[in-house]
Amino acid sequence: MRYPTLGELPPAAGQNRLAADGADFPQRTSQVTEVGVLSIVQGLKHKAKRLWEPGETLSQRVVRGGFWAFALRIADRAFKLIRTIVLARVLAPSDFGLMGIALLTMSTLETFTQTGFQAALIQKKEDIEDYLDTAWTISALRGLVLFAVLYLAALYIALFFSTPAATPIMRVIGVSMLLNGLTNI
Repeated sequence: MRYPTLGELPPAAGQNRLAADGADFPQRTSQVTEVGVLSIVQGLKHKAKRLWEPGETLSQRVVRGGFWAFALRIADRAFKLIRTIVLARVLAPSDFGLMGIALLTMSTLETFTQTGFQAALIQKKEDIEDYLDTAWTISALRGLVLFAVLYLAALYIALFFSTPAATPIMRVIGVSMLLNGLTNI
């Protein structure tokens, strides 16, 4: 089936032949575009509303859970990008480099010392009340050890990068590792 083009459409009642020949083409095009955009927006609203509702089947719940995990990861990356842009605008280039060295050191330590207790507790099907105190204690001890390691190794890490000015920055950022260890599980 072939659909008529805008120029082939018959004139509406009360329109002259000039209008039917395409003189009102911009007006008709904008009307068609508005109708198309409205239908797309309504369809997106309907689909977004469905994301808030729990799924009936396992596959629907998996897809919705995957969507939310993906959206969370994208939002996290977007906020980190915004944070980096703000820091780059506020700090001088040399200060931004010092901050980069400190954050690199902190993220390296955190990456290689993950305990995995939070993931294990989430996956455990039994009662986890008995394990929460142990997991929190280990997390607090990990934060304390990471703070001590970063505080003591800050001078050597700064010497490795040939920037002694990074030493106090790494020591201050180490306090955040200590406080992160005290967060609730």
